Amino acid sequence: RRSGDIIINLMPEWIEMQDDVVSMSGSMYGYDTHVPLIFWGAGITSQRSDNPVCMTAVAPTIARLMGIAAPAASEGSALNVK
Repeated sequence: RRSGDIIINLMPEWIEMQDDVVSMSGSMYGYDTHVPLIFWGAGITSQRSDNPVCMTAVAPTIARLMGIAAPAASEGSALNVK
């Protein structure tokens, strides 16, 4: 009748720490931390990079590809997308 299982219910916004998992998104799960980033359109050449990308680089990169100024609140730098 007694269970040896323990359930840990974390507070909202809390995550478990794992030494081998690094995430800037606040999630420790692979499906949240390893996602493809694809830029597609006229003038963009085919290229591939396995380098990690910070999410703050997406808005400035799209703005540069569109030929407009980056959003005023953007914090990242544009990626080298050609």
